[in-house]
Amino acid sequence: MPLRLPLEAPVSVREMQSRIYQAAEKQAHYLLGTVRSWNQDTALRLLTESKSGEHWIRPNTGAVEGFAFLHRFGPYHEKLVGVSRAELLSNTIVPMMRYLVATHMTGSRATSDQKQWGDAWQSAHWAQMLGRGAWFVWTDLPADLRAGVRRVVAHEAERIARSEPPHQLRLDTKAEENAWNSQVLSVAMLLLPEDPRRVDWEKAYQKWVMSSFLRPADERNETVVDGRMVREQFTGANIFDDFTLENHDFVHPDYMTTFSLSLGCASDFAMTGRRMPEALVFNVAPIYENLKWMLLPDGGFVYPNGQDWELFRNPSWLGKHVLMAVWAHDPDAWTWVLRTLDTLEKMQARPLDGAVFHPGEYFFA
Repeated sequence: MPLRLPLEAPVSVREMQSRIYQAAEKQAHYLLGTVRSWNQDTALRLLTESKSGEHWIRPNTGAVEGFAFLHRFGPYHEKLVGVSRAELLSNTIVPMMRYLVATHMTGSRATSDQKQWGDAWQSAHWAQMLGRGAWFVWTDLPADLRAGVRRVVAHEAERIARSEPPHQLRLDTKAEENAWNSQVLSVAMLLLPEDPRRVDWEKAYQKWVMSSFLRPADERNETVVDGRMVREQFTGANIFDDFTLENHDFVHPDYMTTFSLSLGCASDFAMTGRRMPEALVFNVAPIYENLKWMLLPDGGFVYPNGQDWELFRNPSWLGKHVLMAVWAHDPDAWTWVLRTLDTLEKMQARPLDGAVFHPGEYFFA
């Protein structure tokens, strides 16, 4: 689908836009220093060891999407990033995409652990990052690479479209998993709008988004969302009636933010001139209202039940607040954008080549 963008942002958000964009440029500068050639094929590149699991594929697909964003959008400051736009594309984005396409289930090669990636519990999430990054720079990609990315995304989208969303309330919600699985269906529509499977992808997308944050009470909810009553779309509950959820065996604020996975697709619709489905904001406002009670002044969370991830992950919540400000029109969200961005910039000002997190402060590469 072609991108449709306004010429410039509204005056009220331009300063925020510039600060976030520069933070992304600095982070890219750091990440580019970790990208290296694959020891089995120097024409392909990655920023982790070559393995087929989450800790090795996810950081690469996420970085690719970020690099592609910088290449396609914004003023791009070569001195901040460290390479020109053209070099970013030819020396990093394309070789990294080729590695990811070649080592997927639809490709012809294995990673260095002798396995291909894909058809895994989270691989649809990795594929959608690769696919959206490719969409950003679509006209600049070689035809064979475009075809390869389409194969990856279509394969993972078909797998999700033919599956039923799971549900669980106690101990281990499926809200996060359903939300990330919905994303690949959105990206499949971006990359293959004329595909005969698109109608099925659209139906599955609605189902997976709605399934993510349903409460037990929604089994009787007659509110109309996207033309149908919620009770008619009820497939099971993943959050409690008080708009909290359990993951990793306790009420976990970090996972209450995962509405950002499905709501993050709002821009897919806005940038292609389509109406955003109402399902993207269903039950999101009260979940976010709960989170406000646990926010500290610097944008971090209080963890009443403890924390099994790192502390000081404040920068990770920046995007959630932006989404709530822009798409859910929450009156407090811009305040939290500012506070979280202030903390991010302070962390990024520490000497480490633009990295937000220092080694050992964050789980993923």
